[in-house]
Amino acid sequence: MLDWDGLRFVLAVARCGSALRASKMLNVNQTTVTRRIAQVECEIGASLFESRQSGQLLTPLGQVVVAAAERVEAEIQALQSTIDARQRQLSGSVRFTSSEGYANYVVAPFLRSFRQQYPGVTVELITQDRRLDIARGEADVALRASSRPEGGGIVAQRLPDAG
Repeated sequence: MLDWDGLRFVLAVARCGSALRASKMLNVNQTTVTRRIAQVECEIGASLFESRQSGQLLTPLGQVVVAAAERVEAEIQALQSTIDARQRQLSGSVRFTSSEGYANYVVAPFLRSFRQQYPGVTVELITQDRRLDIARGEADVALRASSRPEGGGIVAQRLPDAG
């Protein structure tokens, strides 16, 4: 059975026109390229390239294999993009604390759009008269009407004055 690693050597030679140029593109030596091409041809049972003075020329079967390898390459690239996007996607939970007034009038109106934009993030909205301590891990985010919070590792941002 053919594997992708062998097919990528076939694609490189087809695109570059020679094993030497393909070896430079793949950052391997020329012997590795010719050996890998020979392995693929052995698995298939036919030659994929004709050696010419100007370089390697695809046989008719080689053209079929390269076309299929390009489709495989596109699928692998699409899969990698999907995996990368999933890994970049935010997920987890955030404990958000504020007074009940701020929670109702400032935070709650934005929760629906936040949830749509970040479906992997769960927001736990905690409204208490007692101030939860971010430095001790009681909450992750706080919205407060007060002076700057104290404690190591806390990032604070003053919001504009509001009536």
